[in-house]
Amino acid sequence: MIKRILSLIILCILLSSPIVVLAEGKSISVEEFNNMKKQIEELESVEELNSMKQQIEELQKENSNLKNEIDKLSKSKMVEFYRDQNDHILSTTDNAIKNVTNMIYVVTIAITVLGAVWPYLSYKREKERFEKIENTQNELKNEINIKVNKLDAKIESALKQIDDKTDTKVEKSLKEIDSRIKVKVDESIKQIDSEMQNFKLESNKINNKINNRVDEVVKQVDAIAKRTEEFADSAKESAKESQKNTNISSYINEAYKLYNDKNYMGAIDKLNEVIELNSNYAQAYGLLGNSYQWLKEYEKALANYNKAIELDSNNSALYNNRGNVYKALKEYDKALEDYDKSLKLYPTYARGYANRGMVYFKLKKYDKALADYNKAIEIDSNDSDIYNGRGVLYRRLKDYDLAFKDTNKAIELNPIDCYPYSSLAEICAAKDDPEGFYENFEKALEYGFKTDKIEEEEYELYRKYMYEDKFKELIDKYRVKLTPSILSK
Repeated sequence: MIKRILSLIILCILLSSPIVVLAEGKSISVEEFNNMKKQIEELESVEELNSMKQQIEELQKENSNLKNEIDKLSKSKMVEFYRDQNDHILSTTDNAIKNVTNMIYVVTIAITVLGAVWPYLSYKREKERFEKIENTQNELKNEINIKVNKLDAKIESALKQIDDKTDTKVEKSLKEIDSRIKVKVDESIKQIDSEMQNFKLESNKINNKINNRVDEVVKQVDAIAKRTEEFADSAKESAKESQKNTNISSYINEAYKLYNDKNYMGAIDKLNEVIELNSNYAQAYGLLGNSYQWLKEYEKALANYNKAIELDSNNSALYNNRGNVYKALKEYDKALEDYDKSLKLYPTYARGYANRGMVYFKLKKYDKALADYNKAIEIDSNDSDIYNGRGVLYRRLKDYDLAFKDTNKAIELNPIDCYPYSSLAEICAAKDDPEGFYENFEKALEYGFKTDKIEEEEYELYRKYMYEDKFKELIDKYRVKLTPSILSK
């Protein structure tokens, strides 16, 4: 394919070049024609010019004849002619390519050989240069050694001369130094002897002072040792006391936890252990009084409150709690006395006013009771028990609207407390509202109301319904036992 393309390119070049066909079948290029034209112009005679014109005309005729003859040639001969020319060109091109390829091989081999031989030639040349340098160095070393040897000889002779002169001078100097040293040593020995005597005198004085100071220090050390022993004994006592207080703190915390869990007997046991460790611990007696009060062992409660107040007479809570015991024992005068003391020590204690108000309620001193309940609510408006207590007071005063209002407020503050529901049931019973009574009475029973909490003054309210079937059904449903006191009256 490549050969064909090259042949076509060469054929196009041949066809594009202008040629002139002569009579003899030769062709003249444009350049030769221009040269001939110049020669014609250089002709001097007209005759020559005319003859040349004639010759040109003849040539033109011959040229036209040749063209006619060429036109008459068959196409097959022209194709064969150009094919021969093309084959010739292709063979020439192949030979040229082969020659170039051979030249490339030769150049490659020459480069390879030169690359292999060049390092060896370089090494040989460098080796020769290195040997020259080494020879030069050896020559310089030899010259230096010769000069050094000469210099050593001069130095040795100079040293001998110096040694001789130095020995004589040193001997003289040593003699002078020895004499001077002996004089100095004698003077120093005399001075040292005198200083030693002075030192002995001073050291004796210092020893006496040291001995006196040592005696003082020994006395001080003995005193410190005695104080240390006393401190150690005190520390031991403090450690024991600290351990004791730690145990007390641990027991009192456990007692409070048991008390809050309503395990009053367990709390009492822990508190007795506290009192064994510290018989003057007022807080333990106070909590014992609270535990016995919840167990309704009022005499034991009073005994512990009395002991607690004896140890801590400024504790308002102790007076308030002892007042609660007196109230339960219906010793209302003593209860009022304790509540007064409690409120004097703690005048903003809302429950103190509510407790005193309840005692006035029991004594039917309703004005004083209402004043105390109002004061309690003024101090603490979020205590449901205080609202419920004032609601009971309003019911006793037959002010049922206010009674309903306070009781419902108590339920709003504590919706799972059974006592406001029992108070509502009592208000409904007082108003002859059986439906309201049963609705609220069942709620009270649902939240844990016990009939032993019914005050004697309210027995008549419950007797209206206690023989009815619905009342009995509720009592059976919530497994509540009626107290004998209600049934006996």
